[in-house]
Amino acid sequence: MNSVWNADFSPMSAGEYVVLVPDAPHNKNMTRFYRNAEPGLRYDQVWFPIKTGDNSRYVHVGNLSEGCTTVLDLAAWANIEEAPISHRSMDGASVARLVVKGTPGRSK
Repeated sequence: MNSVWNADFSPMSAGEYVVLVPDAPHNKNMTRFYRNAEPGLRYDQVWFPIKTGDNSRYVHVGNLSEGCTTVLDLAAWANIEEAPISHRSMDGASVARLVVKGTPGRSK
């Protein structure tokens, strides 16, 4: 998903990606405002890096994105966040596999 379309931000290309363990709590100003719409939202600062390039793309909650994979269902985020947290790979570094299908495009 992309909120910004330019040379710096583009949708993920089709393919398979490794999702890594969360690196650090992310800035609360990036997601905390979603709690106004979903007061039960928790773990909004937990972002999962996607292993590609410099690992600056993430799986995170919200509807704004600069090339990340975002979870739009705010109420479901706690359950979605819990699944990979509790199912690390044997190497301890990854938590999921992300499959991107299709050709990214911009709807008008």
